[in-house]
Amino acid sequence: MISIEITEAASATVIHLAGALDSGAFADFDAAVSGQVGEGSHVIIIDLAKLDCIDESGLRQLLLALKHARRSGSDLLLAGPQERVWNALSASRLDEIFVIHETLSAALSNS
Repeated sequence: MISIEITEAASATVIHLAGALDSGAFADFDAAVSGQVGEGSHVIIIDLAKLDCIDESGLRQLLLALKHARRSGSDLLLAGPQERVWNALSASRLDEIFVIHETLSAALSNS
């Protein structure tokens, strides 16, 4: 089960995830990202600090979100992955595709 909260910061929109990003979360996550991808240059940060678990489906969801954002002229960054999530990102080599910041505050200061 996933919990999604969206907040606005001065330089970006932040999508906070908590719980598990898996196949059961697809519709909710897709709706959250699609609702934030706008016209022109816009930064979206996915806050992973409270995400406990991510599976192959969740990794695919992140990749689709990145593609969607870029097609719309937005940028999508990841922030604060816990060790388990970081390991999944690096094992799938998505750490070479995404800009990943250690903390949300670091992502906000660089957006």
